[in-house]
Amino acid sequence: MSHEHPLTDPGPTRHLRPNVGADPSAWAAAHTRFLAAARRPGFPRPEVRAALMGGRYRFGLFEELGTRDAIGPVWSALHRFLREAASGSRDSLAFVAAFRSPAASQDLFDALLWGQLQAMLELDRLQYPRSAVQAPGLAASFGGRPCVAVGLRGLDDLLVLDFLPTIAAHDTPARPDAVGARFRCV
Repeated sequence: MSHEHPLTDPGPTRHLRPNVGADPSAWAAAHTRFLAAARRPGFPRPEVRAALMGGRYRFGLFEELGTRDAIGPVWSALHRFLREAASGSRDSLAFVAAFRSPAASQDLFDALLWGQLQAMLELDRLQYPRSAVQAPGLAASFGGRPCVAVGLRGLDDLLVLDFLPTIAAHDTPARPDAVGARFRCV
């Protein structure tokens, strides 16, 4: 028996709108591609499907993964989403960042994904020095909220941050790219 949540259509999406700096038509096309990837069997984080079905996610389209032009805007959009989300929620939340220029190879994608996350985590530590969550095997913590990071390589390189009320140690990688960068959207 599969524990995956089927994804026919996401929940209410009227709250979704293109992020600052994103072309609305490019954003809509990238969002549609992401939803198609999330519908496929074997999508790496079933909890993200639950967030999509409940309308508890944000999607943004940004410049190239791992560049200076992308780090600040992705981090800012993530924190806007976390401020708007109900703290202490018992429901899954997901933040999805798509990047316009896909990496040329899997190795480059892995390196850019890791660099993007490291830079965002450093910004987080500077802004919220006492809010970092430490746990064995935990992938990341933003604004004091633990998450699992998943990278998906395809037409749009994707960084998916899956925020859960509780995270089991066996379900999280020590390095975000240990699990996520191996999945590909095609």
